[in-house]
Amino acid sequence: MTLKRVHRVLLFCSILILQSQLVVTAVAGGDRFNEANAAYSSSNFSSAIEMYEELLEEHGYAPGVLYNLANSYAMTDQTGKAILNYERALRLAPGDSDISGNLHLVRTESGLFAMESTFSERIIHLLSMDQWTGLGGLSLVVLSIFLLLSTRLKFSRKTTLSVCICCLLVIIIVTTTSSYLHSHWNSSVVVADSRLQVSPFEGAAGSGEIQQGRIVHTRKKHGDYLFVEDETKRKGWLPASAIEKIIPQ
Repeated sequence: MTLKRVHRVLLFCSILILQSQLVVTAVAGGDRFNEANAAYSSSNFSSAIEMYEELLEEHGYAPGVLYNLANSYAMTDQTGKAILNYERALRLAPGDSDISGNLHLVRTESGLFAMESTFSERIIHLLSMDQWTGLGGLSLVVLSIFLLLSTRLKFSRKTTLSVCICCLLVIIIVTTTSSYLHSHWNSSVVVADSRLQVSPFEGAAGSGEIQQGRIVHTRKKHGDYLFVEDETKRKGWLPASAIEKIIPQ
């Protein structure tokens, strides 16, 4: 059995591994969600894609639905769309091994090898944006309560200094992390094989091909074109229709 076939088998068997994260959507989507799963299980991937997309449109993003949708796109060789939805799922459920595992499979099969994550990046992605924000809010509440109590209770100078430093340090880390995550939420995925251009005009000279599934960061816009930089630091203009934001505004 070839490596690609092994990947396909793993993808096909991986639907609904995130079922514990689908409670809200499953209740909201009801029968439609079950129909989508049944379509996937019977290899009717086009119908499954349509129904998963409808669920997301009606009820908002949910990690499990995005994950199943990404699997469906992967099974139909729509690598760009698959990676886009895996990345969306990871933004909401960072550190989930099922999502990251299938994303790695699809990227490897397509020859899209991600840059090695630094230690700080791995720490940052242990929590979602909401979880980091909640941690910062909790630290601020703890600090406020401690300062309020210190007006009535006599804490030692060492205790006061330690609590203040710890809380302020957490708040600084959360602020820095949130800024990093926000910039990466604004990244996009190339959803169709495209040609980088040297200028934002139809028929402009090309500066190289860019494969679907590549993550890019938009630097500026001109008309229907976006100036982007990909993971390998290549730059050029792409039609806006060739990419989709991981988290749309």
